Amino acid sequence: MANQKGIKVFDVPTALFEMRPNPLYVPDTELQTFNQSVRANRYIWDFDDGTVLHDTTGSSPRHLYTLEGKYNVTLIAGYDYGDWDVDGDLIKDGHIVCYDTVQHELVALDGGYIKLPNAFTPNAGGPSGGIPGYGTFNDVFLPIAKGIEEFQMQIFDRWGNLLFESQDRNIGWDGYDRSGRLMPAGVYVFKLVLRLSDGQRTTKIGDVTLIR
Repeated sequence: MANQKGIKVFDVPTALFEMRPNPLYVPDTELQTFNQSVRANRYIWDFDDGTVLHDTTGSSPRHLYTLEGKYNVTLIAGYDYGDWDVDGDLIKDGHIVCYDTVQHELVALDGGYIKLPNAFTPNAGGPSGGIPGYGTFNDVFLPIAKGIEEFQMQIFDRWGNLLFESQDRNIGWDGYDRSGRLMPAGVYVFKLVLRLSDGQRTTKIGDVTLIR
């Protein structure tokens, strides 16, 4: 701050921040910011999804996005110089606050998810090729998946015999074995080996009920 010929000049703060990871995967990965602003004592964070944070501590907030897309993350850094008039005397009305703004683009990608039904009713009219909706409603056992890069599903009977296998996330089990025979009602074991779009690999083992 300088005073020349009755004009008071105030230093402008510098808004700086980093953020990681970028890109990030929703909805499970939090964004971590790193506030590196200089000469500031108040901050406004705008995460471009309707969330705006006001802060006077200089913290580095975390934020959880729920939808994929591109977001402009904005930090406004300000310094409150208090109540001054042009002659350098303190006054009671109005603060002089100088601001600086910085913005970075964030890319949020779908990290992938899977939902598993626990029962299905095969079409007794013959194999459908594992395509849902080919016959009756709920006639194919197929996980509801999004953001899946690699997919492998195996179906076993209670003795551990492999009845069905698919590496196509759009092809499920229609209730028939490899010889085209409709399996009896009962509980069968599935094994899923997946790689999600965020690079995570996971294996899920469970059971599904075939209803006839």
